[in-house]
Amino acid sequence: MPQDAEKLTLAIEKVKSDILREVNDILPRRVGVLAVNLFRQNFRNAGFMDGTNHPWKTTRRQLGKGKDSKYTPLTSRRNHLMMSTT
Repeated sequence: MPQDAEKLTLAIEKVKSDILREVNDILPRRVGVLAVNLFRQNFRNAGFMDGTNHPWKTTRRQLGKGKDSKYTPLTSRRNHLMMSTT
């Protein structure tokens, strides 16, 4: 019986360390990646998504006939603002 108790104790300690590693290391990374992806998707959609799309206002640049009129608000050829989220 004592060996079974020791095996059980070791198994509980292993599960405990796995849970702590998940909560302290893996989970924050996953949440961070999801947050950055959501933020970048808002740029692609030209509006904030929180259940429904709340589009950004149309800019004067978009109303023009230049090369940059095809880009949505807050985006550009190089997407510096969108890519600044890390």
